[in-house]
Amino acid sequence: ITSESLSAVTARKRRAAAEARAQELGAQLIDNPGQKFHGKEWSHEVTVAREVERHAKKGNLAVAPAASWSANDEPRYYALAKDNPKQQVADQAAQERQAAERREKKGRSAGHKARVAALVQLATKKPAAAELREHLVLHVLDAPTYDYRAKNLARTIAIEAGMGPSDTTAGWDWMKAAAEEQDPAKRELLAWILIWAAREQQHPDDTSHGGWNARSIKYVEDLQETGYEPGEWEQEQLANARRRVAELTARSDEEPADDEDAMEGNE
Repeated sequence: ITSESLSAVTARKRRAAAEARAQELGAQLIDNPGQKFHGKEWSHEVTVAREVERHAKKGNLAVAPAASWSANDEPRYYALAKDNPKQQVADQAAQERQAAERREKKGRSAGHKARVAALVQLATKKPAAAELREHLVLHVLDAPTYDYRAKNLARTIAIEAGMGPSDTTAGWDWMKAAAEEQDPAKRELLAWILIWAAREQQHPDDTSHGGWNARSIKYVEDLQETGYEPGEWEQEQLANARRRVAELTARSDEEPADDEDAMEGNE
């Protein structure tokens, strides 16, 4: 085989490799980079694999066969349009932001799993009564599960009773100050107030939307144990609520019996 024939075979092989790679990357195939880039192909050439992928994703990649003087058949890669320095900075910032988001997501997930594992271990150990009491008090005072209405009502009750932080401290700041109270006895009393304030907020006074329920009955009965005397209207609501709860309980008790009767009838 002559050297000319061997060169032609090599050129065809390299072009086929470049064409296959261009199709794979969705890139443009070019045979003569020097002509394409007007003799400045060196400033368009891309040699880093990550950058090749980046330009391919942007639709900004061209693939050319390996040069005739190259020792291997690896295609050459070119950016059709050179990066704007500002765009490079923006792309780098985007990559860094995405990397930070991935790191945060991974860290958040790993942290959650680790904390749950620690809580599982914690759950196997019975806490001391004083420790349990302290954690419950702090949770009540600082719990996000209590809405602003319950916390505002707790603040009003405490201030009228002459307890807790100054009445000049408003809203969430007042609750924060209550949670940071250094005297354990005062902290427990403030938690006690918030519990009752939350129960008052959960108590449905509006009878147009179903009226009082089992929770209402329990709340008012608990208040009665502290010396509270319901008014005439409240007594009526208590009676109505007790009747409704009794009817619901009776119906739920009857349903299984109906099911059993139906099953017996089918046998």
